[in-house]
Amino acid sequence: MEIQQKLDKVIIPSGINHSFIYKGEAHSKLVEIMPEELTVVGDLSPTSRNVNIIVKVVKKGDVKEIISRKDGSHHRVGDATVGDETGIVLLTLWDDMIEKLEVDHIYKIRNSFTSIFKGSLRLNLGRYGTIEEMKEKEIDRVNTENNLSEKRYEVPRFREPQFKPLYSEKPSRRKGWRR
Repeated sequence: MEIQQKLDKVIIPSGINHSFIYKGEAHSKLVEIMPEELTVVGDLSPTSRNVNIIVKVVKKGDVKEIISRKDGSHHRVGDATVGDETGIVLLTLWDDMIEKLEVDHIYKIRNSFTSIFKGSLRLNLGRYGTIEEMKEKEIDRVNTENNLSEKRYEVPRFREPQFKPLYSEKPSRRKGWRR
C-alpha cells in the first residue's frame, strides 16, 4: 500500500517520462501506469533525447580496444547498424553490450540519445539506457535506403570568447597613474 501512496502523489505531465523517479517495485508500478512513447528511426535528429525505440540489428561492425583518457582503464567499443521500417542508424556499443546484440534479432532500446561522431549521427545508450530482446515483436522489412548515419551533420564548434579587459595593459599617461 505504501508504494501506491507514493505513486498517487506523483503528478505526471503528459509526454514526460518520469520512470526514473522510483527504483525497484515502485519503479515497475510506475512504468506500468505510464504509456511509453516509442520513436521510429526516421524521426531521430542530432538533438534526440530520452529515445525509446524498437529496432532490428542489421549488422555488427568491428570492435576496437581503447584506453580511457579519464582513468586509463581499457574498454571495447563497437557499433551495430540497427533499423526499422523508416530507416537505419548506427548504434554505439560499449564493453559487454557488444556481445548482447545478435544480427537479425529485435530489441527494445530505452532511454537512449543521439549524438554526432565524426559528422555521423549515432544512437547511444549512455549510463541509464537499457536494451532488451523482443521475441514477440517482428520487423519484416528494414528500410536500408534511409541511412541516417550516412547523412553528414555540421557540429557547431565552440568559439572561445574574446577577452576584452576593462583597461589597457599599459597604464595611460593620465594623472593618478604612477609607476
